[in-house]
Amino acid sequence: MPSCDMEPTVVFFTAPVRPPLATFVERIWAVNGIGEYNREVILPNGAIELMVNFGPPQRVVALGDRADGTLYTQGWVAGLQNQPLTVEALAVTDVLGIRFRPGAAHAFLPGTIEALTNQVIHGDLILGPAIASLRARLAEAPTRALQVRAAETWLFEQFAPQEHAYRIVQRALCALQQTPFGAPIGTLCDDLGLSHKHLITLFRRLVGVPPKTMARILRFHAVLNQVRQRQRINWSRVAHDFHYCDQAHFIHEFQRFSGITPGQYPARRSPDGGTLIGG
Repeated sequence: MPSCDMEPTVVFFTAPVRPPLATFVERIWAVNGIGEYNREVILPNGAIELMVNFGPPQRVVALGDRADGTLYTQGWVAGLQNQPLTVEALAVTDVLGIRFRPGAAHAFLPGTIEALTNQVIHGDLILGPAIASLRARLAEAPTRALQVRAAETWLFEQFAPQEHAYRIVQRALCALQQTPFGAPIGTLCDDLGLSHKHLITLFRRLVGVPPKTMARILRFHAVLNQVRQRQRINWSRVAHDFHYCDQAHFIHEFQRFSGITPGQYPARRSPDGGTLIGG
């Protein structure tokens, strides 16, 4: 926890990126300061993030129910998670993040995106010297706005999308996101003119998980978005609205992705609802 002589004070920053990068990158964000708590549980949201650190090391405490403890210093990539990710700031947090849209990180990161799933990996192991170049450029920028411009320039230099596969995956993702409980995968394959096996292969390569798993993550994230501002939550109604088979199925899915029960969520949620405080 922060020492008693250091008042909690955190400054958040977030900015969209300019077209055409905006199709692939959801936003660039930064956080600097000392929070009221030093540990949080990041809940699955379908995103992959590239993190650049300017402060003390950050620690991954656990990946799901697997204890970890790895320290990350200059930069790292957090792959798509289908389990809770517990992280810890050892002191002052000073991090800038690039959040890629689902299915879009492949345009900037080499290799198969599935290799990143449920992993947090040191940036140099994925990007080599390019991660050091990014960090140096960001460090030289005197304002957050100029850091965003520097990050955009770097992203353009890495940009190499798999155009045909990307268009197919984006059509599938749009269909999955149109309803809070996902489109039937068989129907989706018919609409795309693809076999189930081919669609799974594309999703593993560009998204990181099969389409059915992604649909489950999107539904869970939609649940959190619906209830994050509510003080009183009728969980039975939520389960019905999001087409879970029954209450038991809903509780199982919620625990699978968060590590806690729905009833425990309101007391643990962060202001934006996407993380749990403590861990």
